[in-house]
Amino acid sequence: MAENNIDEDNVPAAPEVKAGDEKKVKAARQKKPTSSAKANTGHKAPRAARHTEEEKTAKLAKIADLVGDGSLTLKEAATRMGISENTYYLWKKAASVKPPPLQQPAEIQTESSLSELIDLEQENIRLRKKLVGKLRAENAELRKKLGVE
Repeated sequence: MAENNIDEDNVPAAPEVKAGDEKKVKAARQKKPTSSAKANTGHKAPRAARHTEEEKTAKLAKIADLVGDGSLTLKEAATRMGISENTYYLWKKAASVKPPPLQQPAEIQTESSLSELIDLEQENIRLRKKLVGKLRAENAELRKKLGVE
């Protein structure tokens, strides 16, 4: 043992670890975050869009054509256009949820537009009554032919 020049008295003893303290020891061994890591809150900065809205619309239309022809499946068509199937569904959802365009302010109704509206409502009532009369006559004629009465 003369070959080993280790003094057993100077070697630090390993700390005793209790059965429930294993997680605490592992947590203590983990590297603590640096100041630059603390600045990162875990949220990624928004990425710049890779495709413009026009490109997205064009690709969605092209995929719809390819799938509609029956020549390709949705996954194959999306891959051919350079996007994933998930991206296709995200774009399609975003395209269908677009807010409606801003409407022009409604015109102020004048007396002439109100009188036109009243005339149209009266004509509507007259035409409905005429239609009801024709349908009743037709119904009565069919009942006579069938002998239902």
